[in-house]
Amino acid sequence: MLIPLTEADPRCGVKAATLARLRHAGLPVPPGVVVLNALDGDHWQHELEPVLRALGGGPFAVRSSAAGEDGQRVSFAGQLHTHLGARTPAEVVREVRHSAASGAAATTYTTRLGRSPDQVAPISGSPVLIQVLVPAEVAGVMFTHHPVTGAEQVVVEATRGLGDALVSGRSTPQRWLVNPGTQPGAHAGAHAGADTGALLTPAQLNDLADTAHRVEELLGAAQDVEWAIAAGTTWILQARPITTRSTAGSSTGSTRGATAGSPLGPTTGSSLGPTATAPAGPEGTRCGTDGVETGAETSAGAVLLRGTPASPGTTTGPARVIRDLDDFARFSPGDVLVCRATSPAWTPLLARAAAVVTEIGGILAHAAIVAREFAIPAVTDAAGATDVLTDGRLVRVDGTHGTITTSTSTSTSTSTSTSSRPRPRACDSPKENR
Repeated sequence: MLIPLTEADPRCGVKAATLARLRHAGLPVPPGVVVLNALDGDHWQHELEPVLRALGGGPFAVRSSAAGEDGQRVSFAGQLHTHLGARTPAEVVREVRHSAASGAAATTYTTRLGRSPDQVAPISGSPVLIQVLVPAEVAGVMFTHHPVTGAEQVVVEATRGLGDALVSGRSTPQRWLVNPGTQPGAHAGAHAGADTGALLTPAQLNDLADTAHRVEELLGAAQDVEWAIAAGTTWILQARPITTRSTAGSSTGSTRGATAGSPLGPTTGSSLGPTATAPAGPEGTRCGTDGVETGAETSAGAVLLRGTPASPGTTTGPARVIRDLDDFARFSPGDVLVCRATSPAWTPLLARAAAVVTEIGGILAHAAIVAREFAIPAVTDAAGATDVLTDGRLVRVDGTHGTITTSTSTSTSTSTSTSSRPRPRACDSPKENR
């Protein structure tokens, strides 16, 4: 059965029903159609081709829209199949079936979170949403509240082109914090100008922040919103409740700067501007936004690395560098996962880890979202982590301030995460899930 996105209701799953609601409220949402029961015969396939022609012939984005997906308790981040760029009806049909059948991974994910499958709505055989693919010039994600500090700030992360590399953690985004009461254009100045390498203009940032607040008001809770900009229009691709909210308070916290080439200007006070690449200090050290230099001594030990605070809390454990799936067997419960980036196939390691440190990615990437749901500290964008943090070295990971320091503690799991969510149980040895 096919249902136009404009008519999507709870039968069509949370994602589609939410987008229909936003579209009816006047927000730009790409047109689409929902396949309600993709695994129940093939009758819908004969109806699909004329619908795709009416939508413009492609390319299309094919995504799950499960009843239990994108809820307030769990996001299933990365566990359900998504395909961007399907061009032919046959390709769309194949990806729809793949997406509808991908619920097994999500069921396993809920178990690793310490929940039984009957605590969430059914996933397997879920509705699938087909939408016109936005030819994004810039895309990203934004939170209507800071997911690490709990501050009432709109956090915007952006990357060139489609946003899948950002969400998966395969790229390090540019980041802005928009504070309450910031007037349109206030304090943005040259910090976000095109000649500084910024992906977003002050006007676009203000538009995104306004859109984020409107989505939050319409849906009645703090939201995680995926967006894309094409030909001057800001499209809403997804909106879901933030599944984890820090109780750390309303301070802005410490955010590491973006990588070289990102726009300049610290996000402090009531400014609207991008995070800064910190200036180089003496003898090659680098200062973070809180003034702590890599290599400096703190009460917790020497600072080995700085990165982006991505999931709050602190913990101590032995570093374990995992470069690919072949290394999974070397990982033990309580290790600190150190890697370039994670994907859904790495979720079993996150379920067993004391903390996670990645070399690329932002606070809205797969590793960060899953770490917050698992209530473990995470630091992303820690350049050189797989070289600096050698196997077995005892380190202290501070996911609230974005530091990795030396440790002499004999305790290997001293998490002080602000989340009250219980840690998931240790899992069996992970299996490859590409």
